Amino acid sequence: MANEITVNTTYSFVSDDGTAYSENHEYFSDAATTASRARRMGFNATTAAPSVLNFSTTPSYSAQLSGPCLLFLVNRDSRAEMTITMANGSGTFSNRVLKSGEWVFLDVCDSDQAAFSTPITYAAKAMVSVTATSENSDAHGEYLCIYKAAS
Repeated sequence: MANEITVNTTYSFVSDDGTAYSENHEYFSDAATTASRARRMGFNATTAAPSVLNFSTTPSYSAQLSGPCLLFLVNRDSRAEMTITMANGSGTFSNRVLKSGEWVFLDVCDSDQAAFSTPITYAAKAMVSVTATSENSDAHGEYLCIYKAAS
């Protein structure tokens, strides 16, 4: 299973103050980490704050397998901003406002120490769900989530 998936995505945007940002993300599995259960989906952020991604012990259409995951969310809407809310069993632990073209990238969004032969040097917060809210009109977004398992 090693090297079974490679993802290379480049995003750029200009902030309100005129600063240009550009970032290139590449993730690939290697001899120590395999990537599986890759999920890429579009979603709509609405005033009702729909859940766009859930984490569970059983993967399904609406749920990614709980464990160490790469997560990349981007606001694809050309005019509206969205608020991304990340929650764990204790409630919300992060809210991020994404303007048009902006993104959020989490290298490990659920730390499962048992999946690695050596401990991770930083502690990630386990996520149960990700919701997306927009204030006035729907905003279109996209996410890429890749489960990382020990080989």
